[in-house]
Amino acid sequence: MKRIMENMFTPLVAALLAWRTAHPEAPFPLPGSGLVCLRSRQSLHEVVLPRLSAVLVLHGEKWVFAGGACLAFPAGSVFVLPPGVPCTVENIPHPGTGQYTALCLGFEATHVARACLGAQNMPAQEQPRQGQGSRVAIAVPVGATLAGAFTHLVQSSLLLPSGHPAHSLCLEAILTLLVAQEPGVCQLPVGNSIMQRCLLLASMAPGRKWTAQDMAGHLAVSERSLRRHLQDEGTSLRAVLLSARLNTALGMLQGGLGNVGEVAGRCGYDSPSRFAAQFRVRFGMSPAEVLRCNASALSQEPSKGGGHSRLGA
Repeated sequence: MKRIMENMFTPLVAALLAWRTAHPEAPFPLPGSGLVCLRSRQSLHEVVLPRLSAVLVLHGEKWVFAGGACLAFPAGSVFVLPPGVPCTVENIPHPGTGQYTALCLGFEATHVARACLGAQNMPAQEQPRQGQGSRVAIAVPVGATLAGAFTHLVQSSLLLPSGHPAHSLCLEAILTLLVAQEPGVCQLPVGNSIMQRCLLLASMAPGRKWTAQDMAGHLAVSERSLRRHLQDEGTSLRAVLLSARLNTALGMLQGGLGNVGEVAGRCGYDSPSRFAAQFRVRFGMSPAEVLRCNASALSQEPSKGGGHSRLGA
């Protein structure tokens, strides 16, 4: 069964390989999304996503630790994570091929609202769920239809330039299918709290020198109200900004979008050494270690150890 699940995504992996071969230094074109490819085991603490996200594990296995639960997702798995929830993740390469690859798709709040409209009158289906009660992640059953939809999404989006309006439609379509498969996705928090909204804004412009007045203006609340809401949610603007900058930097490093100094500058740090120190405290790994973990290639035939080309590095 596991091999069947992996084989469902063979055309998707082929599309990613062809795209990365043609565009070795390009960022992943879908907004708010990314591709992670590793050659060695990676453990990261306090990882926070700014958007509701769907993760597709293509090679290896991902473990998610949060709320006292350990959730294991092997190759061929699709699961949905809510925004703003800190978790520890373990990315584990396949023991035979030494390959870990995962695709993460990030959805805007408007995508979630429209995708869930059709599920409002559908009763939530009770099913065994890893970490039941924690609302940390929801596994979505994968069949040929969903696998084909992911493949079509990737194949079509890779043909379009980054930022093309069709990307948003593609993401909304895949989320609608995920909700149809698992209506419980609509029960996850989608990012409406002040903390989550601040996190998303800061993640969209991590290099900006955000102030409380600036952030409050974008959220159409008073500065006093902003601080009060954040305090009620057990955090502060400083903590949210730090989380946004470091998690955005993590995504950039995993996507091969610059060296440590370049990523530090893009995320608002004047001092790469200060950035590296805060990064290590946050995630338990240094930025340089994340770069070293990144794979420089994706096997065209991972089960056979075939040829290689750059992906995600």
